[in-house]
Amino acid sequence: MTETTCLTMLTADKAWTEDNGKIGMVGIFENFTLAAFPAQIFPFSVFVRLADVQHGRNSLVLNFIQEGTHAVITSITAQIDVTEDQEILQLHVPIPPLVIPSLGKYDFHLSFNGNQIGKHTINVIPPKAV
Repeated sequence: MTETTCLTMLTADKAWTEDNGKIGMVGIFENFTLAAFPAQIFPFSVFVRLADVQHGRNSLVLNFIQEGTHAVITSITAQIDVTEDQEILQLHVPIPPLVIPSLGKYDFHLSFNGNQIGKHTINVIPPKAV
């Protein structure tokens, strides 16, 4: 097999795994609309679709980083045990409530077994004037 690659990263209000293995998601988004700072945001999920995952114990790290300052807002680490090589592995990572310090761009950086393989940007924007 080749090295693991990230095919998809999505943020959603909620994600879950059904009994048949399908992943359900509600409220896919790319922006947080916030009026005052610092702001606490609700828990949400990051959906990840990986290709070419080798069997064995694999390490996943998901860092949420503020662009510009490079401040790490949160870091999630997980060990994933895979019993056989997977062409495609889908999973969702729950993100706890976070405090967002200011407007701007924030990135999820995904590392798998020590290699950064994915990035997903969230824009923090002000409400539109009415």
